[in-house]
Amino acid sequence: MDILCNGARSYCIPHTVDTQRKLFLAFDQSHIIKNVRSQFLARQLGGNEEIPSSHMKNYIRCRLEAL
Repeated sequence: MDILCNGARSYCIPHTVDTQRKLFLAFDQSHIIKNVRSQFLARQLGGNEEIPSSHMKNYIRCRLEAL
C-alpha cells in the first residue's frame, strides 16, 4: 500500500489515467459485503417500499438452505 499511496496510507488515490477522478480502495472486501447484506436484512428498501427487503431475505434463506 505504501507504493500506491506514496508512503501515506489512504482510502483513495489519484486515478492513474484521469487525474480529475479518484480511485477508492477497499481493504476488507468480506466485511464490506457482510455490511451490505446486513443493511438489506435490517430494513425495507425504498421510500414507498418499492423493493421490499423480503425478496433479498428469501434469496439468502434459500441459498443458506442449499448449502
